[in-house]
Amino acid sequence: MNFFDISLSGEPGMAIIAIVAFGAGLIRGFTGFGGPAFILAILTLFFTPVSVVSKILVVDFVTSVFLFKAVYREIDWRATASMVIPTLLFMPLGHWLLVELDQLVMKRAMAVIIAAACVAMLAGYRYQHPMTTGWLIGIGIVSGIVFGGSYIALVAVVCILLGPYDKHAGRTLIISWS
Repeated sequence: MNFFDISLSGEPGMAIIAIVAFGAGLIRGFTGFGGPAFILAILTLFFTPVSVVSKILVVDFVTSVFLFKAVYREIDWRATASMVIPTLLFMPLGHWLLVELDQLVMKRAMAVIIAAACVAMLAGYRYQHPMTTGWLIGIGIVSGIVFGGSYIALVAVVCILLGPYDKHAGRTLIISWS
């Protein structure tokens, strides 16, 4: 593999992967989310989703630990648990889909999830009341399936960001969930 090769017929060079990873790191560091979706959207053009997701999971875990330490004292534990527990219970189903479904289907599903999240954010709709425990559990279930199959946290992130949370409370809930 050539270090700078970016042809669509072969794998990208390591320099391109490093640039994409650097951009994803900047996004994740500034916002608390979005880095894995950014790198996933680009690298699945060249690699299978299974190989990309496993690498992102390992790298992003380190980032999550540092971000979690920064918000630990401000976490709303009830809201976080209402999302985390269903997410953890349904992640194996998402992982099973990642392994069992056709790679092209998974690539397209990931692209649709990312596009839908972007459209939802761009539409500008915001709901006025905090999410109930039932909504948090439902979001946790859907997020667990999507997260387990793609390591895309955008389902939970979009639901939180479109809510009435101020930017600090929303970011804290996103980081504590992830």
